Amino acid sequence: MRLPFLSGHRNEKHEQYLNNIDKVVNLVDILVELVDILARPVDISSKLVDILLTSVDKSTQPIHIVISKIKNHKEIIPCGSL
Repeated sequence: MRLPFLSGHRNEKHEQYLNNIDKVVNLVDILVELVDILARPVDISSKLVDILLTSVDKSTQPIHIVISKIKNHKEIIPCGSL
């Protein structure tokens, strides 16, 4: 018995399988890029450290507020650009 996708005919399940593979490959690419970004050394300004420390002190503060403060902070400088 031959499988339909091996005989050269593409069916709906085969197309779905290929689409799922593409999605996984795209996800892996995104994860590799994220790991690369996180692995880069950065110089963190004292203001950002203050934001992190005050956020840790206020344990009632929701994490999305802490993340937005960090994202909005403009003083994160990659070491290579100094």
